[in-house]
Amino acid sequence: MQETTGIVLRSYKLREQDKICVILTKKFGKMRGVFHHPIRRITTNGIYEEPFSEVRLQVYGREGQQLLTFKPIELIESIFQKAVDPRILTFISYAAELFDSFIPEGDPSETHYRLAKALTTSLKQDNIDDLKLYLETWVLKLAGLLPNLQSCGKCRTLLETESWIAADGTPLCRNCGGQYGEYLGAEERSAWASILGSSPGNLPPIAIETRKVLSPILQRLIRRAIEREPNSLRSFSTFEM
Repeated sequence: MQETTGIVLRSYKLREQDKICVILTKKFGKMRGVFHHPIRRITTNGIYEEPFSEVRLQVYGREGQQLLTFKPIELIESIFQKAVDPRILTFISYAAELFDSFIPEGDPSETHYRLAKALTTSLKQDNIDDLKLYLETWVLKLAGLLPNLQSCGKCRTLLETESWIAADGTPLCRNCGGQYGEYLGAEERSAWASILGSSPGNLPPIAIETRKVLSPILQRLIRRAIEREPNSLRSFSTFEM
């Protein structure tokens, strides 16, 4: 038996009162296990297996076991009150799917944990689109798949004011990429730098037109990485950018 703190990413019904949960833990990384008939599952602050709930729990199982057993001890933080908003629910679903897709099981990552917690803390109705862009940027960054806009991927020329992004994510200068790829000017590059240099809570507002340029690029790289379109991404089409 081990005790740890974790953030619930996803949960699936197994039996009438049992659920399979995917939990991102501080100590052990991402884990899959079962809440068996959890006692006091519903509290005044939320539900233990609700996505992005932070819980303290006991973990039972052997090394290499496919499904562990989780016993919740304490609900530390919940988005129970925020989750009534459909746009927030959509963002939570998207974030959980990306974390589950990009984080390997059993690989501890304090950075992923801090990112998940910071997104939860900063989440508000009026900043969802900016946080969505922040999420997409950082899951690619932590996976080593985010383009480096400092120099051209072909000729190594320094990229100071503009760049192009090829279909495979390679950053290009005007000479190498001026005929194809998505163009990033000063506004897009500034927003890109702000995302990488700011916490979610201190992120400056990003212009709608800038999001419309950056988000398709990031989503294409995400699809390329996981070899499919995230299921929850389609739900965003019902909301305006």
